[in-house]
Order: sequence, then C-alpha cells, then structure tokens
Amino acid sequence: FDPEGGDVSEFLYKGKELSHDNSLLEKVNECLQWVSPGARLQVDQKKVGEDEYYISSVAFGKDPSSVFKPQNVGFGISYILPVLVTLLTAKSGSIIIIENPEAHLHPRGQAEMGRLIAETVARGVQVFVETHSDHVINGIRVSVKKGVVKPEDVNIAFFERKAHDVKNEDEERLCMTSDGMKAYVKKGEGSHREIYAEVRNIKIDGNGSLSEYPPDFMDEWNNQLMKLIR
Repeated sequence: FDPEGGDVSEFLYKGKELSHDNSLLEKVNECLQWVSPGARLQVDQKKVGEDEYYISSVAFGKDPSSVFKPQNVGFGISYILPVLVTLLTAKSGSIIIIENPEAHLHPRGQAEMGRLIAETVARGVQVFVETHSDHVINGIRVSVKKGVVKPEDVNIAFFERKAHDVKNEDEERLCMTSDGMKAYVKKGEGSHREIYAEVRNIKIDGNGSLSEYPPDFMDEWNNQLMKLIR
C-alpha cells in the first residue's frame, strides 16, 4: 500500500469481487472492534466520468445516517487499517516491518495486535516490530503460552543506550573526554566517550516467561504503582 494507506479501499473492494464473499472485510471488521467497538467498515466503488474511485466509510449500528469517513471517527481506524490488512493477507515467506503498531490503540487493542502478529508469524511470515508497548509484547507472550506461535519463533531485542570510554586509536582528532570536555588527543593517547546501543536478546519459553527483565523494560507499571503505594 502507499505510505498513507490510501489504496486499501480499492484492495478490499477488488478482493471482495475476486473471492465473491466478504471474508477479508469481515475479518478486518472483527479486528476493528479493538479500536472502536461497534464500528463497521464499508467499501464502495464510484465512477466519475472515466475515473473509478474506491471509498471507505465507517458505520455504527444500523442507522444509515451514522456513516462517516474514516478520518472523522478518530485517527485510530485510518491508521491501523493498512496494518491490519497487511497482516491478514501476508503469505508465507513474506517479510513485514511495522513501526509502533500500538499507536492510537487502547491497551486491549495493543494486546490484540500482539496476538494478530503472533498468528501472522505462525503462518510463516517474518515480522519485525519496533514497539514501546508492554501490551503488544504481552499479547505475543500469551499467544506463545496458548500455542499460537512457537517460543523459538519469537525474539525480543531490547536496545539500551550506554556510554563507554574508548581509547583513541586514530590519528589526532577532536574528542569528548571522559569528564565531558573537548580536547585534541593523539593516536594511542587519551580517551573519549562514545554512546551506542547495547542489544539484549531476550528469549521466551513455552509459558510466556522471559529470560530476563532488564531495567526500564516492562517495569513502568510497577514503578508507578510503587509511587502510589508510598
């Protein structure tokens, strides 16, 4: 799909024509309940002269007057729609890269997104996800425990920024010293501070438990709870 997901309506409409049923659209609508309970996506084709247009609308209930453009019912639906369709239609051997699938979703929706990602992986699709959401991770963990996806097919890479003092091995250059000052240092002399990401590969077992829980990883709930207790 294009970056804004603008051709999803055409894809859904033509898919309905080819398969002669609404199975994909029904599945999409099932998933949309995570975003907005009661919402139902409709896709239609309109012709203006020689041009064809494919239009999405969102209905609530059976009232024909309660039909809206996706952009008028909250950004969550229009944002997540191309992500849902991509995951639901991906074939085995495909690679999908998703950035922040939790955006505009409430906690339950984020956990359900984790489940859908796990189901997609179980079909033989490789999915790379960049996320800040505990709920997405927990949705995947629960899916592992339920046997939806194998634990060996899940890997969590936790990125942690760390500063290190490094010996200068290059020619003379301007560096940041360990005390935060700038200075010229010669090859083999002095040191400078470099900040880079240290990656921890966290494994998951058949019960959904993780091999480690480093600081700042899935601990904010407890941090805030402790503040309330105090």
